This record gives sequence, C-alpha cells and structure tokens, in this order.
Amino acid sequence: MLEIDHYSKLNLKYNPFSYLNDQELLQVTLERINLERLTKKIKSSDSCFVEFYGKKGRGKSTLLQSLYSNYLPNATFVKLKKKKHQYVNAVPGILIIDSFQLLSIQNKLQLLKNQNKLIISSHYSHKIPYFSKSKLYEKVNFSKLEIDIEFLKKIVQYRIELASLDSQNKLPKIKHEYLESLIKDYGNNIRAIQLCLYNFFLNPNKKLYEL
Repeated sequence: MLEIDHYSKLNLKYNPFSYLNDQELLQVTLERINLERLTKKIKSSDSCFVEFYGKKGRGKSTLLQSLYSNYLPNATFVKLKKKKHQYVNAVPGILIIDSFQLLSIQNKLQLLKNQNKLIISSHYSHKIPYFSKSKLYEKVNFSKLEIDIEFLKKIVQYRIELASLDSQNKLPKIKHEYLESLIKDYGNNIRAIQLCLYNFFLNPNKKLYEL
C-alpha cells in the first residue's frame, strides 16, 4: 500500500503515467507526423480517405484526437467502443472515426463509398480497390513508426511536468539507461512502455532516477 506522501516526496500530485482525460492528453502529445501539412491536404481536397492504422498501443487514437482537437475542430468525431453495437451514418463535411474496425462490414462499406471526407484509426487498413482516383488517399502505418530515446524523454518530461506539485522545484528525472532498456524491450509499443513507467512510479527504483 502506498504511503500518503508517496508522490509528494517526488514533488508529484499523482502518478505521471496514470489515466489522463482528453484535454490533459493533448498537453503531453507529441506529433510524430506532420498534422498541419496533412490538414492542409484534407481541407484543399474535394474528397479524401485518411487512415491511421497499425497494432494496438502505437498511438493512433492519440494522434487522431490531436488532429481533431487542434486542426479540425469542426469535423464530426466518433469514438467507437468495444462490445457496443453502433451504426454511423455519413455526414456533411469531415467525419473522423476512432476504432473504425469495430463497425460492421456493411457500415464500413457504406461510409467508404458515401462519406465525402473520411478519417479513421483502425488496427488494419481499409482501403478498397474501387476508390475514385480523384479522391485524396493518405495512410500512416503506425506499426512502422519507430520511436527513439529523444521522443521517449519528451513524453516522460511532459507527463512529469503535468503531474508536478511545484514546477519550480526539482522533479524526478528518469535515467537514460532505463529509458533505452524500455525501447529495447518494447520497441514502438508506446502503451506497453507507459505501463512500465506507471509501475515504475508506484515503487521508484532510486538507481534509475535522479531527484
């Protein structure tokens, strides 16, 4: 059981890698692709299909939320949930769907054919062979997006700063060697790395951080 002052001893309000709401998450999100350039393409096209796809835990949903909140706030955003039957209709303008793979095949085809501007995240690609050649098609395979030590350091820094009690005082600094070992063990699986860091802050190993 954690001591009452467990996190305050580290100059923290809570575990930096605990759950964050959408607004908090936007504060610590790093753009691994050029969302501004992608937005310009989307806005200038007559029709488009953009897909962020790849394995679980690679950051697809986070960047999709960032694209919506920071660049396309007037779009219609739908976040699908597991074990819940949902049907999404085509809408005027831009439609953004998180976890597109959860829709029925019929619903997917209806949207792929009829939605003028569609942006999705999914575990796998949904491009169909009879797209109009005039339609803008952009894809990002998150399974192939690597992360490096500098990227991970920034994630850790932003999370710790957000959770800080007093940003003017010293904050925990996780050692380079430990972060490197996480990348070596988990590759680009950001979710798995963040879970390790969550567990780390439950019982920090003093050999692995500085304060």
